[in-house]
Amino acid sequence: KVDLPNLPTLAIGDSGKLRVGDWLVAIGNPLGKGTKAKEGIVSGLKVSLSLDEEESMYDLIETSAAINAGNSGGPLLNMKGEVIGITSAKIAKVGVEGMGYAISINSALPILQELVNKGYITRPFLGVELYTVNDYVAYYNGLAVNRGAIVTTIQPGSPAAKAGMRRLDVI
Repeated sequence: KVDLPNLPTLAIGDSGKLRVGDWLVAIGNPLGKGTKAKEGIVSGLKVSLSLDEEESMYDLIETSAAINAGNSGGPLLNMKGEVIGITSAKIAKVGVEGMGYAISINSALPILQELVNKGYITRPFLGVELYTVNDYVAYYNGLAVNRGAIVTTIQPGSPAAKAGMRRLDVI
């Protein structure tokens, strides 16, 4: 926290007004080499990205602007200089180029406001582990449906346990 008066700030834009093909600038400190700016375009909107089996990100802006280690958390700006995203991830595989991602500012603002107001973020918690239902899972478990999510584990004392959810319930 910096307790100084009259610090300059960037204007906040509206990520809902973005269109594929709009020009953007990512600001960050890539690889610890100092503040840099990289241009790109909006490649996709409302993109979802699975980070691993347990974590996904939603409502992302996909951009061709280079997002490297050290850029995460930096602003993604539209051509008016307004913050329309927070750079956060990229796909780093051989043969993949220009697939960087930013959290849309419209998704980030409520979370940021909760941090300012409460000092922490409240996240929903059900207390279950789930598995996707398909024809095989439905047959093997004798389910009446072949779509949805089957409850495989319920954490004791969790909201799901208190609500009476049981193993093999289908949501």
